[in-house]
Amino acid sequence: MKKNNVKLGIIGEGYHYKKNIRPILSILKKNINLSIFVLKKKNKGYDYLKFFKKKIDICYLSTPTKTHYLIAKLCIDNNISVISEKPLCETYNQAKVLVSSAKKKKLFLCEALMFVYHPVFKHIKKIVLKKKKELLYVKSEFTIPSLNKKNNRYNYLKGGGFFNDLAIYPITLENYLFNNKKIFRKNSFTYSEKKIPLRGYINFNSNNFQRFYFWGEGQKYKNNISLIFKTFSLHVENFFSKNYKLSASIDYNGKKNKKIFFPKCNHFYLMLSKILQNFNKKDFKNENYKNIINVSKIKNKL
Repeated sequence: MKKNNVKLGIIGEGYHYKKNIRPILSILKKNINLSIFVLKKKNKGYDYLKFFKKKIDICYLSTPTKTHYLIAKLCIDNNISVISEKPLCETYNQAKVLVSSAKKKKLFLCEALMFVYHPVFKHIKKIVLKKKKELLYVKSEFTIPSLNKKNNRYNYLKGGGFFNDLAIYPITLENYLFNNKKIFRKNSFTYSEKKIPLRGYINFNSNNFQRFYFWGEGQKYKNNISLIFKTFSLHVENFFSKNYKLSASIDYNGKKNKKIFFPKCNHFYLMLSKILQNFNKKDFKNENYKNIINVSKIKNKL
């Protein structure tokens, strides 16, 4: 039986779309009955209502952070499901509004966090679930060099800084990796200039183990995670964002040091493929509603 055609709308045709989304759309079309529509700017503006008349099923938001909430709300109001670049929302209240609206209309809503679809993450998740009582502390870093000052992240009205762009990654571990909903003994620091959060750290205790999260620009590129257990430790380089042309690995240190290798795979493709094939399923919708609320709630406390 031929699968129903999925109409995917792309809102935001900038650098991220050209680098990460557009290259895999042709691959997706080989496995999914997919029609793709890209919203084009005309006369320095966008005609969303005309775009929505194409009867789009789901939109991918690849726009600056500050625009996600309003565009997602506009999509939902027009009965269109949403995949948004992270973060979908800047506040917990925004998350509650969007999730409530999506639930009422039985629409799909999620943040594009591709690292949780990679086999490396799934492997570590199994270890954490099995050995959580032995976990002592976790350290994760997502830091990058300074960018061109014209980048949206340096614009308060568009990108709104690097907390939303980089700190959001380790924060999501609390939900996706540790199933955590509460924070105890928090200590954090954020350095900002002209309202723009540039760099900082988060340290807190929950479930009897410590977290140390470092994020921000103006630093050496680091993208990793270390999990220290009582009898062994795990370390992964390029944990949140991986070059799909290279194989991934986990360094395992303990009584026997070893390296576990994983075949090359495009976790961006894995994410979109899973979403586009399951976004109409009730359980998948509910799972993503819950994830959005949990992440926003934790972020709101930091």
